Amino acid sequence: ISGEWIIILITLAISLSILRANMENIDKSNNFGYDNRNARQQSGTFQRTNVHVPFFYVAPSAAKNPKMPVQHLLRALDKFKDNCDNGIKSLIVSREVALKSEWLVFPRSGEEDDKGDRPKLSSVLEKRITLTAEVLEADYFVLEDVIRPFGITYGLPEVDGESAGGTLSSKIDDNNLQTQGSSSYDTAIQVIAHIVRDWSQEGKQSRDSLYQWSINQLRYHFDPQISPYKVLIPGAGLGRLAYDTSLAGYRVEANEISLVMAAAAHSLLHGKAKGIVHPFAFDFLINEVNSSDRYQTVEFPDEDPSKNFVKDEDNSDATGALSFTIGDFVEIYSQKSYKGSFSSVITCFFLDTASNIYEYLLVIRNILKSGGVWINVGPLQWHQNAKLHPSGDELRIMMESMGFQLLHWSVDKEAVNYRHDDRTEGTRYTKYEGYRPLRFTAILT
Repeated sequence: ISGEWIIILITLAISLSILRANMENIDKSNNFGYDNRNARQQSGTFQRTNVHVPFFYVAPSAAKNPKMPVQHLLRALDKFKDNCDNGIKSLIVSREVALKSEWLVFPRSGEEDDKGDRPKLSSVLEKRITLTAEVLEADYFVLEDVIRPFGITYGLPEVDGESAGGTLSSKIDDNNLQTQGSSSYDTAIQVIAHIVRDWSQEGKQSRDSLYQWSINQLRYHFDPQISPYKVLIPGAGLGRLAYDTSLAGYRVEANEISLVMAAAAHSLLHGKAKGIVHPFAFDFLINEVNSSDRYQTVEFPDEDPSKNFVKDEDNSDATGALSFTIGDFVEIYSQKSYKGSFSSVITCFFLDTASNIYEYLLVIRNILKSGGVWINVGPLQWHQNAKLHPSGDELRIMMESMGFQLLHWSVDKEAVNYRHDDRTEGTRYTKYEGYRPLRFTAILT
């Protein structure tokens, strides 16, 4: 490993040690959050906390400690550092293979000759190692500011042991049936990808296709001028869809199971995170056409959401247009206390995260008012933890059998990229990976 890379690793290690010490001090003093279990009333109103957008944490039912595991954020940064190390090591191995190959193929050991021949791959890879290390180090320092402890309310809902039938995994004899979400989503690398989609100019075209369509459907059914209808958005990620929906005049509750995503969402929604990232830095081994594209920078955020929220901290009776609940969708919203709580549910790139899709159907049926509308946009790329993998027509049968009347049902003809829209670029990758989302609106009869 080159001397420059050793220096970078030492710098990262020092920064990580400082961050670890800060997090441990915060964890011991419990200054990152406070306990107010009556902050969210059963009626669904949100009490203004000491932050502009209140964040609630609901611990998993199996958790021994109901407090938010702040060390999980540190582990996410550790994992990102490991990914960076592995990426650089893979490039180093590639350079060694190229150098040895060039010793055999070329007479001058892969070096440029006196006749001005083009440089060989080994010398190109040497420069790539240095530049890649620099951009990954820069991203690491940005993530330190984005993924950090944050102020929350420990909003523990009343659990009477009864649910609306949502927790099927506890009733089915299958030890391999897992809960919502996957570990690959709860990572710092995914935070960078979602920053591009949710909070950069580069992601605007994808947001217009996905988020704006959802909001337009919502407006068609519920006029916010008549009433500030309540909307639930599970799988909220970094919160842009929830934020845009709240600006449209609705009272939005965002739900997210990933603590890492929630920490980043808190930083962004409160105007505490901004910078430049390199979202394509880990694309150096797949389908690239031009190697310089991997170093493209993306600036974020494209707007400061904190300017759109009331900053009157003395008004404790104010109700916010946007709140954020951290916890498992099925465990929280299957409770009978949430029955008929929402006028609408928007699922955007969320439906296929279910381990048992019947659970999601039961929960959504539980929380919607009679006549409530379910709006969906996203693929049916069922995650690895899924035990049911219905096709579109099979999903439709399931929904209709459970009391949902389909008002709209379509599949896009053109693919949409999850991270950003690169269809106009055309030459970034030799293989274009996009989704043709299933869009539907359904009313609960």
